[in-house]
Amino acid sequence: MDIVINHQYFQIDIKVKKVKRTTLRVIGKDSLRITTPTKLSRLMVETMVISHYDWIIKQMNERVFLLPNQLLLQGFVYHIQLDDQLVDPYHIQGEVIYYRFGGIETLLSEVQCEIAKKFNEAAIPYGDVSLRFRKMKTRWGVCHIGKRHIVLNTKLIMLPDELMMYVIYHELTHLLVPNHQKEFYVALEKKVSNPYVLRKKIKEYVIFL
Repeated sequence: MDIVINHQYFQIDIKVKKVKRTTLRVIGKDSLRITTPTKLSRLMVETMVISHYDWIIKQMNERVFLLPNQLLLQGFVYHIQLDDQLVDPYHIQGEVIYYRFGGIETLLSEVQCEIAKKFNEAAIPYGDVSLRFRKMKTRWGVCHIGKRHIVLNTKLIMLPDELMMYVIYHELTHLLVPNHQKEFYVALEKKVSNPYVLRKKIKEYVIFL
């Protein structure tokens, strides 16, 4: 659905799913996504956009949105360019990643392996903890306390190192303090500096989940 509000064009993707409530997300420079449990009329959509207009414009102006030929990796936005003449799967030169067929997948797999290695090193003081990666739409990580098992979002590869380690230690800390009580952040602060600041910074990347 396409609408115009205050001379601002919006392209709106509406998804009807089995969800508890209707949510609105900014997913592009002029793109919105509405997830809803019931069908919405055009008037209902326009009313929702108008009521959230200031917030939407602020999000569109402050956030970075990727183009089809761009890749967000470890906090940096790279341009990706196919090069079938490469001997190696990929080659990074400045802000450009040159790759041959399958090269991007190889790169992402290697970065994920680096994250797993850092997780294993960080987890040593916490005892026996297992790790798995999974695609998730709303969370960077999940800690299954009883099973001593942590699941990390595959998109963790997008985050800069300090935020990636924040997520890792955040989930590991749940093995010590289940809920987000004051004690939780006291324990977390022993591993990462300024967890409240990092919690705020990571919200800038929620758009890519």
